[in-house]
Amino acid sequence: AINTGASAVDLILLDGATERWRMTLPVNVPVPMPFPTELLTTANAALNANLSAAGTVRVCAQGYTAP
Repeated sequence: AINTGASAVDLILLDGATERWRMTLPVNVPVPMPFPTELLTTANAALNANLSAAGTVRVCAQGYTAP
């Protein structure tokens, strides 16, 4: 993830409406997002991303989902 906005923001990952993970993104510093354990989500719930304040952030998300 990289924050290309003017000030630091928190990137918040949500399982539906429930916060599962949060990380502060400084300005113009690429930040890897490795998870030490899997990010558990609820079946059939959307995985959403929000910011703690208005900003411009780019995220590349990739992973594996077991059958």
